[in-house]
Amino acid sequence: GMDSSNVGGVTAGGSKGLATNQQQQQHLAPLRIVAHEGCRERIGPNVCDKFRDVALQAADFPGVDFSLMQHASDEAWDALHSAVTHDGGCYTVGEEEAATEQRALDFYRWLMSR
Repeated sequence: GMDSSNVGGVTAGGSKGLATNQQQQQHLAPLRIVAHEGCRERIGPNVCDKFRDVALQAADFPGVDFSLMQHASDEAWDALHSAVTHDGGCYTVGEEEAATEQRALDFYRWLMSR
């Protein structure tokens, strides 16, 4: 497994969080920033809520450790939108509140176990 003794931060796999954390990492070296699928905002109905593929993110953010990302693409977003109907050209679904809360709790437990 990953050595958690030198982790300086955990971030979502999305571009906005990665960019912010990579900028901050410049001041924290030699600590690492780790991407984790559980650390993300609520999975919304829009395409902008979807993570880019991990390979693309890793190329754009070489200072971030992506080894904890369980999927190469955003399977959680894809699953919510696989059979969704459109209303006026927009998706009408997103992650249920209970699912968001459970994911946050699971992430918190993982984080506290480090």
